[in-house]
Amino acid sequence: MNRRRLISICLGAGALIAAASALGAASLHPSGKFQTVLKGKTPALLNGKWVFNFSSKSPGSFTTTKSGKVVIRGIAVWTGSKVTITDVSGSFACTGKERIGVYSYSFSGQEGLLRLKPLVELCGGRKLVLTAHPLSPA
Repeated sequence: MNRRRLISICLGAGALIAAASALGAASLHPSGKFQTVLKGKTPALLNGKWVFNFSSKSPGSFTTTKSGKVVIRGIAVWTGSKVTITDVSGSFACTGKERIGVYSYSFSGQEGLLRLKPLVELCGGRKLVLTAHPLSPA
């Protein structure tokens, strides 16, 4: 095999690997801590620093803190480009018909920004906190 053909095969294989990696990365969901800060919102109780911790140790579980205090514990199920959020407990947890919300999401690994768009959401407070700004790494 000549050198030019070998280089061409290696470059082609590299392109296939890069494409497969990009497709795999698109299906990954974010884990870790993301934050946003709300100011001037109504009700004023929603103003402050919010941190969302999507656990990688216990897939599906999350906690939400406001100003350093855990106020929601729940479950987040990531499917394709959607996430279903279910509040389970906490002083700010949505209850009844409002406890489940469904969002489409986009996650930029390079920027680290998580953007959520409500698809089905009856909990106004959660909707405001999750969509007022893109969530940035905490």
